[in-house]
Amino acid sequence: MQPTREQLQRNLRQVQQEVTEACALAGRDPNSVRIVAVTKYVDAETTRCLAELGQLDLGENRPQQLAEKVSAINSTPIRWHMIGHLQRNKIKLVVPTCHMIHSVDSLRLLEAINEFALQSGTVAECLLEINISGETAKHGLRADEMPSLLEAAAGIDGVKVQGLMAMSGLDSTPEESLRQFVAVRELRDSLAEQYGEQFPLPELSMGMSGDFPQAIEAGATLLRIGSRLFEIN
Repeated sequence: MQPTREQLQRNLRQVQQEVTEACALAGRDPNSVRIVAVTKYVDAETTRCLAELGQLDLGENRPQQLAEKVSAINSTPIRWHMIGHLQRNKIKLVVPTCHMIHSVDSLRLLEAINEFALQSGTVAECLLEINISGETAKHGLRADEMPSLLEAAAGIDGVKVQGLMAMSGLDSTPEESLRQFVAVRELRDSLAEQYGEQFPLPELSMGMSGDFPQAIEAGATLLRIGSRLFEIN
């Protein structure tokens, strides 16, 4: 069952208010944080409705679903985000239409995106995904792999690395989530200090429906929020 337009609007306003409150507590400007609405569990019509309500940053986990929704909702100025695991053979479904790819988790994927982008005459904006919780079920790079990827990215023209992406551990408490997100921000700051002339790394994609206040406190600029927006009540 899909939420009505009224339910979507109410949920969106509630989340926006909570983001504003979390920014105030953290001493941050609310304009420094963007919500990326994760639409993987709703249909194209509900997704279109959310965009019509002004939520233009939309995230999909699967390349095929992303391509289908882009085709179905091609009249709205949406900024699409690929937030799920991306296989190299699916790059062609993502790069031509995506505003940002959040989930670059290997050098091979980075090089493949670069190759396709160059062939397409475009530049793909990407984030490097880090597995900060160390869970084996999660995709993502180790912290010590980041410098070599940035050094590789410095030599290519089809990809622009804009920052880091991470998610907290599955069963993390709010305190543990905050520590993990702070570790991501500190890693970004360290990398930006070392590579900032070419990679200032302004974006931190952290925080979902259950832990976005902690992500805001730690410095997130992009929040990937799904279930909170589609509650039916």
